[in-house]
Amino acid sequence: MTMQSLNSEDFYFLSPESLTSELKRNQEYGVLLSLREGADTIAVIRGILHASYVHKGIETCGSSSAVLKQWFNLVEDGKRLTVQNLSFLYEQMLSLGWACKNILLSTQEQARYSFITD
Repeated sequence: MTMQSLNSEDFYFLSPESLTSELKRNQEYGVLLSLREGADTIAVIRGILHASYVHKGIETCGSSSAVLKQWFNLVEDGKRLTVQNLSFLYEQMLSLGWACKNILLSTQEQARYSFITD
């Protein structure tokens, strides 16, 4: 379903990722961010921000079954918040001296990012 909703302008997509083994009673889910080759810096920042909003939504779901039932709503709500807040985040990053023109990822980083709540 996620893949069917992508178009040529999308440089990333989000999918749920099981963080626990299938043998456990309560599954825990995270967000897997997949980037398309050629994604520019702003697309990477947008994807990370979007994944952060979805991850926050997962934390409020309460149960693992609710995460899967609400997944598309979480993604849409996260997308709306990302659109609203991306320019503010980008401006803040620039004002704090963050390099926002080029993001260089190591081979390991290109393969996988993991969002872990402390």
